[in-house]
Amino acid sequence: MPVFHGRDLVHWREVGHALTRDSQVPLEGARASGGIFAPTIRHHQGTFYMITTNVTGGGNFFVTASDPAGPWSEPVWIRGQGGIDPSLLFGDDGTVYLQSTGGAPGADGERGIYQSTIDVATGRLLSEPRLLWGGTGGRYPEGPHLYRIRGRYYLLVSEGGTEYGHMVTVARSESPWGPFEACPGNPILTHRDTQMDQPIQGTGHAELVEDHEGRWWMAFLGFRPVGGGYWHHLGRETFLAPVAWSDDGWPVVNGGQPVSLEVEVEGLPAHPFPPEPARESFDGPLGLAWNHLRNPDRSRYSTGERAGWLSLTGAATTLSEEASPTFAGRRQEHHSARLGTRIDFVPSGEGEEAGLTLYRHPHHHYDLGVRGTDGGREVFLRQTVGASLSVVTASARLREDGPVVLQVAATPTEYTFLWGTSEDRLHRLGTGATRLLSTEVAGGFVGTYAGLYAVDAADSGDSVARFDWFDYEPRTEEEATGNGGWQSLFDGKTLTGWHVAARPADQGRAFWSVRDGAITADSLGRKDHDYVWLISDAEYGDFELALQVRGFPESTGNSGIQVRSRYDDALGWMHGPQADVHPPAPWRTGLIYDETRETRRWIFPSLEDWRIEPGQGPKDWSWSTPDEGDGWNDVRIVARGTRLQTVVNGVVIADFDGAGVLDDVAHRRHGVGLKGHVALQLHANDELLIQYRSIRIRTID
Repeated sequence: MPVFHGRDLVHWREVGHALTRDSQVPLEGARASGGIFAPTIRHHQGTFYMITTNVTGGGNFFVTASDPAGPWSEPVWIRGQGGIDPSLLFGDDGTVYLQSTGGAPGADGERGIYQSTIDVATGRLLSEPRLLWGGTGGRYPEGPHLYRIRGRYYLLVSEGGTEYGHMVTVARSESPWGPFEACPGNPILTHRDTQMDQPIQGTGHAELVEDHEGRWWMAFLGFRPVGGGYWHHLGRETFLAPVAWSDDGWPVVNGGQPVSLEVEVEGLPAHPFPPEPARESFDGPLGLAWNHLRNPDRSRYSTGERAGWLSLTGAATTLSEEASPTFAGRRQEHHSARLGTRIDFVPSGEGEEAGLTLYRHPHHHYDLGVRGTDGGREVFLRQTVGASLSVVTASARLREDGPVVLQVAATPTEYTFLWGTSEDRLHRLGTGATRLLSTEVAGGFVGTYAGLYAVDAADSGDSVARFDWFDYEPRTEEEATGNGGWQSLFDGKTLTGWHVAARPADQGRAFWSVRDGAITADSLGRKDHDYVWLISDAEYGDFELALQVRGFPESTGNSGIQVRSRYDDALGWMHGPQADVHPPAPWRTGLIYDETRETRRWIFPSLEDWRIEPGQGPKDWSWSTPDEGDGWNDVRIVARGTRLQTVVNGVVIADFDGAGVLDDVAHRRHGVGLKGHVALQLHANDELLIQYRSIRIRTID
């Protein structure tokens, strides 16, 4: 139960947890989205009270502390009033009022908000629970809070369920016991009838608060759907909106308008806190952001067994069980982020695995890990979607000893899973849809966790995975998806925007097509062909081009990505510079060959003709093959002035200053080198199977 501190209602810093001991929060056998429900925090005469419900066992209780950072007391259990979502109001006369969604346990009664008085020293009820208000007719009236404001009692309630029909309603009375008069403007907050481009949905479970300058605010829960549809995978989040009071004494939230992600309003002086570092180095105990599943076996977690590493001892319990596997995780708080870790793990055989998981539910999680095989170890991607479907969708054999880097690139709609032996040489292993970890698919109302885990089917106590660090780096959507100024050159379905150029003998032969959502060149079994190009309809000058390339082992030759090039109908030739793509000799990929007819030689490195040897290529290079994952490689080409730069899987392969070459007489004669088309090349007389996808370009000023 995290506790946060802030000074301006906008910026917050986690300072502790209210529930840190098994004796406070018994969770054995807790179902997914079970355990602790909605908490309320109150302060009275120097003591903080946190009251909540453990729906798994025990019911309503509260804990106390003199310092919100902790330590917090053992629970004080409330036995005489049931329901969920308890709250407290401390009256001026010393009376303490307890509200919840239920009356006496086992008693029949109308659905609604009940109240009793309570002795906060013992948790004993001083009066029988009494129904206060049944709400306005929406289902599940819940999340009650009673306030005394300007001489009246206001009862704030949520109705409609925690989904898209959620709403906040309010009633008032001259007495804390009612009768309560409903606000004529109810619901005072809801997004239930807004369009789906409204970024916040499911608004409810609200609190009213007055700041020390006399302004009123409403903090409330909601969620942010993604993908233009009805799904969200980060769970419910906290939002803030301004509140004004009408002339007849009713709260008006955000001027009666839907709440946006950004609201310009006069508030408290800004008080931001320093940002948390992206890297958790495990130099001491786990930070406050980290949680376990249910009640953990703490003997399986250590940051001292190997200094500066988190050591996890595998258990037989897996992530797919409603129990407590060896797992330490933190919330995914941003739609776009980079998550990663470096793991040192040497499994002794099958049944041992450890790694990085995106965990939403025992039946909904994605695991990127290292596991033992009959012949060593491999990195794998497993996707668990439902109680009966858990599949390893990709794997790659680890041929080297030593630690492995595991990384996830998160965007609003997709996770991309990568691995490598170092951070700067990562291979793509596969992707997973965020939708399959959403509430709409997985159920419940919690969000996705990014966690580290370890499993040992034999539960030997000797299978230890050690993690050097863990990265959580928020990114803007532009950084994550590259949408800032980018234009897609391929829709994933057709060759619209492209045309084929070839000599007459090869015209009409379907070497280029769309297959499995990728532009595919396939000449397997048909090597009797000349050069065949797939050319963009548009021309470009200064730009950045990004795409993904996958080669297959059946290929015996090369392809290439020509830029600032132009097709010569008379010669049947495509003039201009080309970034080589060569699956049989991947060290060549990204080197620059000039296909201009008068030149036809390597220009980076600068060689006399087409011949090149491995020792003349880059010292450092990166290329993924299908047996190392899904085989997709990220390629970027930057063209600015006479300079060409190529980057493959994050490794700079070529940085060529083409002054005197790309702007010489021959290039100017053909109108290439500084401006022209993008083209994908099928090399003559080669059997080739290669694919291109995610092709995007943006101009550079």
